[in-house]
Amino acid sequence: MISEFDASSSTLHLLVWQALRTYTIDALLALLEDKDPIVRTAVARELQTRGGVKVFEIALARCDDPGADARENGAFILGQLGTPDFPFRSQSIPRLVDLAISDLSSEVRAAAVAALGHLRAVEAKDALFKAAHDISADVRAMAAVSIGGLGATTDVLQVLDELIHDEVNEVREWAELGLDIATGSEQPAV
Repeated sequence: MISEFDASSSTLHLLVWQALRTYTIDALLALLEDKDPIVRTAVARELQTRGGVKVFEIALARCDDPGADARENGAFILGQLGTPDFPFRSQSIPRLVDLAISDLSSEVRAAAVAALGHLRAVEAKDALFKAAHDISADVRAMAAVSIGGLGATTDVLQVLDELIHDEVNEVREWAELGLDIATGSEQPAV
C-alpha cells in the first residue's frame, strides 16, 4: 500500500496529516475510495487513530468488499485500530486470519498478515505459519516479521530459520528482523 511511496516529502505528509485531522469520519470515508494509494493509506491511518465502533464496522465491511484495494485497506485499518489499546483486537483476528489464508489477492493476504503481527495475534500462529509458505514473497516477508512478534519459541525460531534461507532477498531481510524481534534484539514498532 504505502511501501512504494517516497518518504522524502515529509513536509507534505505533515500537512496532509494535519488536514485529515479536521475531516469528519464521513468525509474520510469518501477519501478511502481515492485512486491514489497514498491518499487511501493516509486516510486509513487517520481512521486507525480515531478508532471507535463506527470505524471498526467500516473496516470489517471493507474486508468483505469485492475490490482487493478495499479489502487490503480494511485489513490495514484493523491491524492498528485504536492503537495502543486495540479495543477490537479479539473481533478483528478471526476476519484477518480468513483474509491471510484464503484471499485471492496477495496484497490483501500480506496486509492481513501484517495486521496480525501488529496485533501480536498469538492465537493466529497457525495462520502466520501457513503464510510463511505462501507463494507470494510479500506475504512471506510480512509473515517473517509478524512471526517474530510471537516470541522466541522453538516453533517460531524454526519457521524464521526457514525464512532466513528463502530464495528471495527481501524475505530473508524481514526474517532477520523477525528473528531480532523474537529474541529481543529489536523492539517492534507498534
